[in-house]
Amino acid sequence: MESTILVGAGYWDGAPEGIATQGLFNLSPDTGDWVSVTDGLPENVEVRGLALRGSTIYAGTQIGPCRSTDGGKSWILQDLPGAERVVWSIMPVGASTLYVGAEGTSIYKSEDDGDTWRLLDVPAPTGLVRMGFPTRVVRLAHDPANPDEIYAGLEVGGVVRSFDGGESWTDCSAHLIELSHQDHLRSRIGSDTDAEGMLDSHALVV
Repeated sequence: MESTILVGAGYWDGAPEGIATQGLFNLSPDTGDWVSVTDGLPENVEVRGLALRGSTIYAGTQIGPCRSTDGGKSWILQDLPGAERVVWSIMPVGASTLYVGAEGTSIYKSEDDGDTWRLLDVPAPTGLVRMGFPTRVVRLAHDPANPDEIYAGLEVGGVVRSFDGGESWTDCSAHLIELSHQDHLRSRIGSDTDAEGMLDSHALVV
């Protein structure tokens, strides 16, 4: 079986005018070169999240999630129902359930592999820090032994979790805030709280 290796490159706002830095690239097994993948993806695509379910690939882009069933050769955009479309994280669960995390605390759920979606009610946690950029759901993870136990890492917002497949959510960041009272864990760069660094979740795994 031939492997598909994809990487999403980020946008650089310091690039010369007219030079695209972002995109999605596939590692060619023949030449070892990274080849741009564009068919069916948004123009000037920005891919912030990639996920796999079997041979199906999911990419989170600036206008929603995209799905490929042919190793990344072609893509179909899956339309989200809410106002927030910039996808930062994407997580398949089981045979057909899919979650995507967007800006704010927006998390969408699909139970038919992305054909239809609904926006989950995820309240802003008590410790969420207001920065000069939007809050974002940057990581999603679930318990492999219990697919209904889901965790979401928020950019400068700590971690929220659900025990019922996203129907209800609770904040589980209280002790992160407590830890930020220790001198070596204090961080205040763009806000008015020393908890900023401890709540800046960028990696999450169960």
